[in-house]
Amino acid sequence: MNESDGQEPRHAIVTGGSHGIGFQVARILAGQGFQLSLLARRADDLVTACEALSRESGAPTGFEACDVGDPAALSAALKRVTERRGPCHTLVTAAGMVIPGKFDALPQDAFRQQMEVNFFGTLHAVQAVYPAMAECGAGRIGMIASAAALIGVYGYTAYAASKFAVRGFAESLRGEAASRGIAVSVAYPGDTDTAQLEAERAHRPAATSAIAAGASVATPEAVARAVVRGMDRGTFAIYPNTATTALGWTASMISPVLNARFDRAARRAEAADD
Repeated sequence: MNESDGQEPRHAIVTGGSHGIGFQVARILAGQGFQLSLLARRADDLVTACEALSRESGAPTGFEACDVGDPAALSAALKRVTERRGPCHTLVTAAGMVIPGKFDALPQDAFRQQMEVNFFGTLHAVQAVYPAMAECGAGRIGMIASAAALIGVYGYTAYAASKFAVRGFAESLRGEAASRGIAVSVAYPGDTDTAQLEAERAHRPAATSAIAAGASVATPEAVARAVVRGMDRGTFAIYPNTATTALGWTASMISPVLNARFDRAARRAEAADD
């Protein structure tokens, strides 16, 4: 897909776009001809990321430094980038954080921070771009959840709760958004070779490290390719590798049947309202 063929380049916004999965998603979208706006906390990292993308692809790329856990700052940043580059066609919410630890050892703030960044950072970004997408009847939203949103894992009571919230939000929004012409996807990567994973490992409980010892570690490039490929195909649940695919299908085997039933009921109700 080349978004620039026969039309003006479309605008893609990536939160957490300066590093890891978010940066690699932005790199692929730049190669597809999108104009890009990257959001992350550190301006110096964003400058480096934008310069790299511009050198590689020549794609128009800008940024806003903000904390996605701050709803006012995030809303203002998204307003500025859409004023500069036009309405958002593709949103990818890759900003996230993880604080592992045993439930009774984690401070209350660890639960609050992860919910604010992982869930509310996703929610507020979607809320900011959704009205314009709905008005034009087109758009794509890709949310980065986690394999920890498919099954609870020792040491992740706070992190998994925030990612399960992203999953529930995406599953509930999917049908509503589809009726407005908006495609929603949610990705479930496992451990990915990023600076965040390296920092997290130092704080995992011993049992968590033992559980993760046999798991494969994906590259951010591989996860990003799976995310963009899934979004290009209109796939709702994106599993970046065979392990997460197996986990996703066994944990949620009945969801496609239920989704179809819910969609039929929603269509009947909407038709009755007309």
